[in-house]
Amino acid sequence: MGTGIGLIGVSVLALLEGASASPSAGKPQPQERLQPRDGGLPAMARGCDIWVGVSRTNILVSHDNIHWTTNGSGSASCLHGIAFSGTRFVAVGNEGLVIVSSDGLSWRAVDAGTDERLRGIVFGNGKFVAVGYRGTIITSRNGEDWVRQKSGIEARLQSVAYGDGIFVAVGWNGTVLTSRTGVRWKKERLGTNEDFASVSFSDGFFSAAARRCGANQSTPANLRNDVAGIR
Repeated sequence: MGTGIGLIGVSVLALLEGASASPSAGKPQPQERLQPRDGGLPAMARGCDIWVGVSRTNILVSHDNIHWTTNGSGSASCLHGIAFSGTRFVAVGNEGLVIVSSDGLSWRAVDAGTDERLRGIVFGNGKFVAVGYRGTIITSRNGEDWVRQKSGIEARLQSVAYGDGIFVAVGWNGTVLTSRTGVRWKKERLGTNEDFASVSFSDGFFSAAARRCGANQSTPANLRNDVAGIR
């Protein structure tokens, strides 16, 4: 059975051909993506024995996931995503903001080579991949030096996830992109125009949540039986 993409809220399950659904035994998992609590945090990551979250222009840090300390990011631009590589945190936000930290406490900005709003970031296959408005995709192996990749689209990208050797990026108007390298991307046609707000990977499946009309947060629903094959 292949790795799957479950489009939550629109009842579409797409199977990625040629990838194993079983977890990669014995492989390190440096990044742990944590779910926001009550919609209060756009994104969180765990590393260096601490939890780090981003909320507007603030960095939130906790050693127990219960008690949190709030620090300014040093920028007026809002942050939307954060990832951990095993040695470094990278957070992204509006106006092409990228900030990096080795401990989650001290941060500095780096040049991402774009002014577009960045909405999501993930670390996988030895590199950071960040996505944003106007089909923006940028990649970096160290979080410092960024390269703009060709997505082939102009749609707003909201989120990106990595699992079983595959990157999946999602966005408005039913946009779903896949890549094994983070460099060459393919647009998948899944027969929906939903605005996807987020994507995550768990137990061999990518699950994307669609934003409901008139709501600021996504409204997930259980997966059902509709199946579309990706080639």
